[in-house]
Amino acid sequence: GYMLDSENPRCTFYQLDDISCETDNWEDCTYDTDHNCGHSEDIKLACTYKFMLINQYRGVIDEPNVEGLLLWNGGTVCDDGFNTNIADNICRDLGFNKSASWSSGYMLDSENP
Repeated sequence: GYMLDSENPRCTFYQLDDISCETDNWEDCTYDTDHNCGHSEDIKLACTYKFMLINQYRGVIDEPNVEGLLLWNGGTVCDDGFNTNIADNICRDLGFNKSASWSSGYMLDSENP
C-alpha cells in the first residue's frame, strides 16, 4: 500500500527516477528506485481520469483535471526522463483516460529549502 508521512513527504520512502515507457501500458514501463533527485524535480500531474495524487494540504485528489503531487509508495516521483507518454500511463493506472497536463517543481512548502 501507499505510505505517506504527512509531516515530511521526503525521500524517506521509495522514489521513482529515470522512468521510460515504450508502450501505453504502465506495466511495461521501466524505472529506477535508486535516485539522484531533489524535490525541485518532483512531478506534479493532472489526469483526465499503484499511484496517488495529493494536494498542497496533503489531501488525496481523485477528480479529473486537478494537478497534484505524484507519489509512488509514499515517495515522490522525479522528473528525469518524464514525458507525456509516462504521464498518460500513470493516469490510466489511476483510472483516468490520460493526462491533462504535468509540470515539475516544489509542491509542498516543507520541500522548499
